[in-house]
Amino acid sequence: MDEEVPSYEVFLCYSWADGDAADAMYGAMTAAGLSVFQDKVEGELYAPLGDSITSALRRSRTLVALMSPRLQDSPHCREELHLALSAAARLGDTSRVMAVVLDMSPEEVRPRELTRFRLPRTATPDANLAAEITAVVKRHTGVFGDAPLRPNPPWYPREHVGNTRFQGRWDELWEIRHGMRARSRNADRGKPVVVVTGPGGLGKTALTVQYARWFAQEHPGGVFLFELGGSGANSNSDAAIRMAFRRQLADVAECMGVSGPEAVAPTLVASGLPYLWLLDDLPATVCPELVDELCAPTAFGYTLITTRGRIDRPASATISLERLSPLMGRRVLISRRRVSPGEQQAVRDIVNLLGGHPLGLTLASGLSTLPDFAGYPALFAELASAEPDRLESVAGGLVGELPVGCVRPFAVALLRSFAALPGATRAALTALSVLSPTFVSDDLLAAMAGESAPAALDVATDRGLVVRSVGGCTMHALTARAIRVQTFPAGVRARYRESALRALTSAVEATRTSYRHAKIAHHLPHVRAVTGLLRGGDAWAIGPDERYLLHETGRTEIEAGHSGDALGLLQTLYDACRTAPGADAETVYAVATALAAAHQEQGNWSVALGLLEKAVAALTREIGADHPDAVTVRHNLGLAHLAAGRPNRAYGFVREAYEARRDHPDLGPLHRETLLALNSLALVRGHLGSTAAERRRSQQAAHRLWLGARARWRRVAGPDDQYALDVLNGLALSCRAIGCLDEAVAILDDLRERRAHLLGSEHPDTLSTAENALIVRSELGEETADGLWKVLLGRLRGQGPGHPRTGVTMANLIRAEYGSAGHRATLGNRAVLGSRPEPVAEAPGVVRLDGDHTDTEIDLQQLAIYWQQDCTDRFGSDDPRSLMATCLLAYSLAGANHVDGQVGLALEELEESWPAIADAAETGELSSDDLEIATILRDWVRQSAGDQEA
Repeated sequence: MDEEVPSYEVFLCYSWADGDAADAMYGAMTAAGLSVFQDKVEGELYAPLGDSITSALRRSRTLVALMSPRLQDSPHCREELHLALSAAARLGDTSRVMAVVLDMSPEEVRPRELTRFRLPRTATPDANLAAEITAVVKRHTGVFGDAPLRPNPPWYPREHVGNTRFQGRWDELWEIRHGMRARSRNADRGKPVVVVTGPGGLGKTALTVQYARWFAQEHPGGVFLFELGGSGANSNSDAAIRMAFRRQLADVAECMGVSGPEAVAPTLVASGLPYLWLLDDLPATVCPELVDELCAPTAFGYTLITTRGRIDRPASATISLERLSPLMGRRVLISRRRVSPGEQQAVRDIVNLLGGHPLGLTLASGLSTLPDFAGYPALFAELASAEPDRLESVAGGLVGELPVGCVRPFAVALLRSFAALPGATRAALTALSVLSPTFVSDDLLAAMAGESAPAALDVATDRGLVVRSVGGCTMHALTARAIRVQTFPAGVRARYRESALRALTSAVEATRTSYRHAKIAHHLPHVRAVTGLLRGGDAWAIGPDERYLLHETGRTEIEAGHSGDALGLLQTLYDACRTAPGADAETVYAVATALAAAHQEQGNWSVALGLLEKAVAALTREIGADHPDAVTVRHNLGLAHLAAGRPNRAYGFVREAYEARRDHPDLGPLHRETLLALNSLALVRGHLGSTAAERRRSQQAAHRLWLGARARWRRVAGPDDQYALDVLNGLALSCRAIGCLDEAVAILDDLRERRAHLLGSEHPDTLSTAENALIVRSELGEETADGLWKVLLGRLRGQGPGHPRTGVTMANLIRAEYGSAGHRATLGNRAVLGSRPEPVAEAPGVVRLDGDHTDTEIDLQQLAIYWQQDCTDRFGSDDPRSLMATCLLAYSLAGANHVDGQVGLALEELEESWPAIADAAETGELSSDDLEIATILRDWVRQSAGDQEA
């Protein structure tokens, strides 16, 4: 600090209404020998602090606030407290900021970090109080201005720029900080979790991002932001939320430079640094156990959640945002233009009109910067006016999203703000309104509205219409909804939509030649918007271009291992195609083929077969049997027969498809489509034969086909091509089939590393490769159970408990755990073998044995019963190993659901076992992975039981 400028031992903060008490405090402290700066309140109550005040505060060692109800209503005083506490926190000790309580209880004092003293009942400070304050002052050195600058921690997966004009939520910032320390003060071993709740537009995200920046020194390990889209997502189911989180966790892993999502937590543990874990816009429908799962994964993490509803567990503190107080609302409103004495009533009226709504006040504040701004009375008149149809249509779309009474003025403020923007900025915002209200990359916006569009948003950012992030921006759902209604002429928005359609199509098409799926994942929410499928969005007609984009997006989702997402997308497209006027049969059945592929990836073989058989007949009739599309459908039908355990029927279809592509003049023997058919031919060939000798000959013939396929793929594709890697998988399984186990392990180990690098460690293909390697190792005599537990967790996280592949992995795990030589593990091919039984006569509503996976379900149940009984006999029913075996048994019962009451019985077992498993994880007898497995299984069975009741 400048030696020539006087400094103070105490900065006295008070409300002008408590002036007499403040003068007495000043006298008592100066009499005790302290140098005191007494803040003389000047200017409007809600104007920014003057330079002289902030300068004196920086030169002060401590602050004493005369804390009364009057001070709580003073924006000046609250800002002084906030600045002093923030500096004290960066200096390492907030005790230098003190409160002397007047006319209120000490428990009512906020922020709670303040060191509290009580003023004597006479309201006159005595020598004892002055001595206590002096003792605190003497414990400290330096002044507030010595506090180091706030650091800028790393953000993952991308930095959120935040609000540079943040105003009025200072107490809430300190409540978050207090909540983060609640459990440490209570010696609670639980992780710190703070929930910020409130309706849309109240500034939940802005508050949490400001907290991340303002207290950056307290989480040097970084800020991890997960945008979960509770206000705009098409599905708020636990499975959809978990999937959205896992995708973003993969982005985080890539930004951290680690191998995959599972490596994030160990990396955070190794760093040993505290970090902030932000879960933004978490749907309030989420179950408590999933909240636990989504929270910071290590003891060094602090979790901060925003939601529109209420989440009680596992919160250590909940902060409910309300409208801004009248004084703070006025401060937000006039933050860009000072108010004259004659305008103060109009300022109060505007704040009341907008209901203290932060987003509405921010928009109105932006209007005060316009060249034609005629003063706050004129602004009030404009906001209170009744505009015609356009206002009504905008306001109608906001009912239910805003406080009662402020819908119309909010709509006026937004429309007026929009109209006053430069033309280029209006164009950029209109382009954004075509998309989903989530992150939009600068590249996509530039493709829609021109290269200058991202820069044109600077004005909109300054006026609160959008929030900038590194590499892109986000428009609030309320703003997007309002701008979407009657802003530009419909033809202009349609042109922006067409540009977005082309840009998104180009992005997904690029994944055909290289695995770029993770890099375009942030584009995929916008596909629904531009094809008219976004809930609450535009109702665009679905034509050939839209169908093609949805088809390609479905393919991308399947290849990325998100077959459940692809299924939902393609089912919507299929339904739309069947009802769309003028949709030709070729288009309908091309979509049906893609939908069948998604069903097959999900294990719905009967549905896939039904769709493909209809498609084969229709396309053969419409375009001819030799057309490449008809050949593709027959190829896929062959694979569906193989998946359903009918290799003999599959072989004819697949061989015919291979030969047709090989001999086609536009394809030939080295075309990718031909080589894909060759992969399938080798796969099916290895499953033929009804006797041991026939199967042996088929396996040898298949091995030769795999060797030939590998040679051809090497000529046309790079070593890490997704489909070229399938050849290595087939070749390894072929080596295993003919008894070359060591060679199979070597190929599988190499393949697992390649797939993990290209696809990610939790992609289903990567998990299958890891599982296959473990199975072959078990046949070589190695212990593999630990590895199979990890594969099972990966299946549960990604494909989910309902996927049949998860049940197969669980069966392989139980075999490895129990070590039964009579049960050979089933390899994790894409085609899970096993003959489908004929339908069995059943008593109505009692027994169900006609599903696609009945044999494997019965196999899993028998294994699970055997293992659970063995664990109970050996260790006792309360042993953690027995409890985990009980979980797997319950899952096998619920997954099969062959008998009425089976799901209910499974749920009872899980509900009884889960608390003991949680306790065992707490004491270290079980791992956090074990607890996560048990939690996912229990949540899934709960959902299954609820679906049955519905």
